[in-house]
Amino acid sequence: MKYFLVVAFFFFYLNISAQINSGKITYKLNMDEFYKGLEEQQSSQSVLNMFEKTIGLIEDMSFTLEFDHEKGLFKKEKTMAVGNEITSIVNLANTLATDGIYYYDLKNKKQLFLPTNTPESYYVAQDITPMNWNLTKETKRIGKFNCYKATTHIHKNDKDFLVTAWYTPEIPFSYGPKQFAGTLPGTILELQELVGRTYTATEIILNPKQAIKIEWPKQENIKIIDRKEYDKKGEEVKKKLQELQHY
Repeated sequence: MKYFLVVAFFFFYLNISAQINSGKITYKLNMDEFYKGLEEQQSSQSVLNMFEKTIGLIEDMSFTLEFDHEKGLFKKEKTMAVGNEITSIVNLANTLATDGIYYYDLKNKKQLFLPTNTPESYYVAQDITPMNWNLTKETKRIGKFNCYKATTHIHKNDKDFLVTAWYTPEIPFSYGPKQFAGTLPGTILELQELVGRTYTATEIILNPKQAIKIEWPKQENIKIIDRKEYDKKGEEVKKKLQELQHY
């Protein structure tokens, strides 16, 4: 009898999963840990005040992941005018919140990234390759979905960063924020990455009435570089931020 129940539940789960063919997930970004890091570094009060305003702007931002069974798109949604906030704070908020727009092709294991905070326009092309995730049995619920914890380390700028993802096999597509799509057995609903940034799903719409169709970008009139070259370009931005924190 117990065996029958397990088998019945398994096929019920497969049936529910098979019915999902597209979706739209909205994320919010929390940067409290980033701000705590600034305090621990004993940054000047003027720097703390500036980043407090910056993080306030980031809290009003939304990010969306749209997908079907083959392709996906992750981007920051357009925000309303920010009133009297100075341009430098607005630019800093955009830089900290997101580095650009991500396109995913799971069928062909390709990823295309369009940076949005650079003075020149180009795509960053790379293959979706396996990541060394530690898949745990630890679970928590995000919305109505049961999520599993996975961790990995990313080596960047001569440092190792812990990345924690909470993914759900109940949405049986390997999507998620930023460059982590295609690497876990389910959709990432929460992502804690690099410098104290946590993306958490706040709205999940599966099989929306308005059909989702992901258009792969045309690349005829825009430069294409690889990830290694892009990371080199990012070194200058990092140095400027470090100088700003100790100003």
